[in-house]
Amino acid sequence: MAIIDWEAARRRDGYGPEPVDAIPECDRNGSSPKALAAWDAISDEEKRILLNNAWCRDCHDANASFAPGYTLRADKFGIVIEGNCAKCGCAVARCSY
Repeated sequence: MAIIDWEAARRRDGYGPEPVDAIPECDRNGSSPKALAAWDAISDEEKRILLNNAWCRDCHDANASFAPGYTLRADKFGIVIEGNCAKCGCAVARCSY
């Protein structure tokens, strides 16, 4: 009987825990200055939570991650993060309250 390393399988398939310093870079030129200032004030832990918790309509995944190159804009509800799903490339967005 083979022993399966489930943690290694999850990491291989993209379901494992992200490395501590894995915050994808945003497009600073395409983002609004007000949103960038608010984003820079947020802790790295909160950024990780926001960037790994979007709904993707193609993957049907409520915990989709943003691919690098997302943009930020200020909204009356907070910061709106717009970009693409890291898994399938579909457009995703979410708001930080």
